[in-house]
Amino acid sequence: MNRNGIDIELLHGTIESVREHPEAGAVAVRTRQRWDDGFAVDGRIEEMEQAGEITRRTHTFRTDWPEPYGGNTGPTPGLESIVAAVGACVATTYVAKAALRGVRIDALEVSVEGRVDLQGHFELDSAPARFSDITVTVGVRSERGDAVLADLGKTTALTSPAYDSLAHPVSIGLSVQRLS
Repeated sequence: MNRNGIDIELLHGTIESVREHPEAGAVAVRTRQRWDDGFAVDGRIEEMEQAGEITRRTHTFRTDWPEPYGGNTGPTPGLESIVAAVGACVATTYVAKAALRGVRIDALEVSVEGRVDLQGHFELDSAPARFSDITVTVGVRSERGDAVLADLGKTTALTSPAYDSLAHPVSIGLSVQRLS
């Protein structure tokens, strides 16, 4: 059965697999970014590891700063990519949760706005270099009532990995290694 473009049987199979084998729910994503020139960075999703199995990935992306800051008009900067990733994750989570609950979605748009103070990035004052706030708005067209759609929003906020990663502190470390 297909609902909202999602194979429900396949999704239920994945959920059951994780329920029966919790270790299958632990996924590691490994990326590599290589500086090109100026503010341009080429990135690659290298692999995903799930339950000890590694799947090679080939997705690539390029980031750059916008022209006013010394980059070019090319690809999306890393900062903007974070906001876009939250929007994409919220959209897919919302649609999947709706599909699992039997809710047909006719249209969905997610708008995300993030605010950051570049003074912190440039060490001009004590402003944090992170986003100060991010707002996510889900626009949805469905035959279901507002209460059902709002409930899907609540569960999405709790279960979207990108959303939750920014909504709650995440342990992150940085090390520097000399390249040969």
